Amino acid sequence: MKKQRACCVWLGAIKLSVAYCSAPRGWGLSVALFHAQQAAEKVLKAVMCLRGLEYRRTHDLEELATQLANAGTAPTVEKIELRRLTPYAVEFRYDDEAAQLLTGGQAQTMVAALIHWAATQLDSGSP
Repeated sequence: MKKQRACCVWLGAIKLSVAYCSAPRGWGLSVALFHAQQAAEKVLKAVMCLRGLEYRRTHDLEELATQLANAGTAPTVEKIELRRLTPYAVEFRYDDEAAQLLTGGQAQTMVAALIHWAATQLDSGSP
């Protein structure tokens, strides 16, 4: 139950990132993609927390997804897709002219799929 509470805290932290990802009015696409990356990262780390998996400090979504898959809890979003979202964790912070690897709509779809997947993991509890 303690793990589920920690997972809920992570999922609760996602709300702000999702809000910014969904409504980047006046901020531009790079801001929306930064928040989409942050939401995806928080979702993956929430499930890792629920499953009792440790992770290093990283923004690499593919690395986190691989670790989950190796533990038998693969995310529903393909790692190749997560790889396209990963650079926005740092690109926005240091370079507002980041290359566009995906659209805001694609990023929102990824985040929505990950949130749905995490909710099913939370419902199923610990293995």
